[in-house]
Amino acid sequence: MITTAKREVHTVRVVDVSSERTTANHLKALVLSVMKDVEGNWKATVVAITSDASGESRAARKRLVDEFPWLVAPDCFAHQINLVVGDYYKVPSTSLFIQDIQKALNLANPSQTQRVLGVIRAVLTRWTAHYLAFRRLLDLRATLDILVRQERERGNDARIVTGDAASRQKARRMLELIEDPFMWHVLARMLTHIGPLALAVNFAQAAHCRLDEVLIILGYLISKYLGLLETTTSPDDQIGLRAIIDSLEKRWSKCDQTVFIAAVILNPLYKAKPFAQIRQFTTAGITSLLLKLWQRFQSSPVPESLRKEILDYLQDRGDYECFSEWAEGERNAAETQQRERPDPLRMYEGIRFPDKPLSPLQMLAQRIFSICANSASCKRLFSLFGLILTKLRSRLALEKMLDLAELRLHLRDEYMRRGSVKDRLRRPRHIIPNPLPPQNKDPTTTASSDEITPEITPETSRFDSDSDENSLTSIAEALGQRSELDDAEDPAATFTSIFEQIQLQQLFNFSDDTWTKLMERIGMRSLDDELEFYELVELDAEGEADDQTFDDMMSSTVS
Repeated sequence: MITTAKREVHTVRVVDVSSERTTANHLKALVLSVMKDVEGNWKATVVAITSDASGESRAARKRLVDEFPWLVAPDCFAHQINLVVGDYYKVPSTSLFIQDIQKALNLANPSQTQRVLGVIRAVLTRWTAHYLAFRRLLDLRATLDILVRQERERGNDARIVTGDAASRQKARRMLELIEDPFMWHVLARMLTHIGPLALAVNFAQAAHCRLDEVLIILGYLISKYLGLLETTTSPDDQIGLRAIIDSLEKRWSKCDQTVFIAAVILNPLYKAKPFAQIRQFTTAGITSLLLKLWQRFQSSPVPESLRKEILDYLQDRGDYECFSEWAEGERNAAETQQRERPDPLRMYEGIRFPDKPLSPLQMLAQRIFSICANSASCKRLFSLFGLILTKLRSRLALEKMLDLAELRLHLRDEYMRRGSVKDRLRRPRHIIPNPLPPQNKDPTTTASSDEITPEITPETSRFDSDSDENSLTSIAEALGQRSELDDAEDPAATFTSIFEQIQLQQLFNFSDDTWTKLMERIGMRSLDDELEFYELVELDAEGEADDQTFDDMMSSTVS
């Protein structure tokens, strides 16, 4: 799939490699074939290649960059943030408590009448779903304590510990778990540790995540965890926090740091403000950095006007005299009116005439801001393939399946643009009675293996089942294994940088946190939207709250 400078996503080609050995050379040949198709038939210029950080994928990208130095080949940072979570879950003091915390989500979901907060059942394979479920559970602690206390006071007239022997035993275990202060302490501790990562991964897995956003995310995370490390006195907490910091530094060390840093500098909302006062970020250092990138990308002599344009941009003069004020206005409009991330390319469009060619600095900015730092769109496409290619569609051709998947993706993008996703979740649905009423069958028809049965998609089965594959324990183990595979890669496949390698802890100016506020604000809004989505999923099939009458105990608790 390709993403354009206009933030459009297109599927170029889908190749079935399930029966082939996916070596680095094979993957490189496939990418070269797609590049030729894009440049020849689409009349577009390929500026970057993004994929997961598996050994063969990274090696293929490294060989492509060696052959075509003007390419940028970032890792998928939605995947990289997940690997940081895997490194955290590998810490022994953290993994010991995961199973105990998972038991807390077996609590029954209270009715949502009168806008009662309900327990969210995290039955998805995304660890952020578990984080939001745990966060909601912590919000409900006071209510759950009241329910337990009232249940104890009722004695033999129990309302919760009822049913058969197995049900009563499970209810008693849940009550004991609610009364256990250590469980709540561990829950709050884990939420504090993985909260910033949940915010970051929501930011990084957007359909188009830019390089400047990735570096600001990394700076935000380093700032948060260094602050937590300074305030904590628990040795276990210090080990877990240090594991996260080391993992973030490891991910950053594998990046083409020059391009990421240039992306932040070329964003008029940031420029050099987030960075520490070191020699690389003097006017001379920034000018040298951007000039070297021009030579790398364009393979041509540096224009005489570029040096002056860089100075005008950094010092808000000449054509860039009002650029900072214009960019701030665009940021406010994006946040308040469109509820979207501010786009630097739109800001640059505001300071030039449409019929005039791009200036050298604007050409450099357009190239860098066109790069998408994740492969989330490809993963969404493959997920749709899994939902479309069912047992009833086992003979569906690849082209037809691709058309159906692309249609659903475009519809999703349109609903997101209109802001009508939540309205569609709330729309009334016609429910098939359960059990199904008897149907009149043709007496001449005999039952066969070709008889059509109700379709159950993988997405539906996840909500109906409570398999171990969806538990936080399984997710943590899978993330830990992927992190170990990433650590075992060939050092020769890492990307070097023309900019001096520097750690995140020395890169940023942590005394000024204004540069993290924008990312934190937008990321938190994204998390709140995801939480609201899970609440809608927990509603009944008609999309409205169940019409359920409270008993005396529940009514006194809610009121």
